[in-house]
Amino acid sequence: NINNNIKSSRLFTLTSVVVHYGGSAEGGHFIAYKKLPTSILSPNKDVYQHKLDQQFPRSTSLFNSNNSNNANDSYWVRVSDSNLCFVDPRQVFSETAYMLFYERKSIF
Repeated sequence: NINNNIKSSRLFTLTSVVVHYGGSAEGGHFIAYKKLPTSILSPNKDVYQHKLDQQFPRSTSLFNSNNSNNANDSYWVRVSDSNLCFVDPRQVFSETAYMLFYERKSIF
């Protein structure tokens, strides 16, 4: 059946993680981690990318279920209020998630 083939050909990629610190959803603090493509580093992509690669590894196959050529073309950032900073992907995956956001990809 063509519909079963289409459904089995879909892949979901984690793009964002929301984390809550505090006793309840009514109190405490929410932060978000967002996966960003390296293309956001333009126009000086090579300079910025070199500096980031020295400090923060890009997402690797350990954190990406797909083995596409662009699996390493992203960085994770931590957003808290008005602060944004790049983080190691292992930090994202060590958190206890409150919400997860996925993007559906087609593998055709």
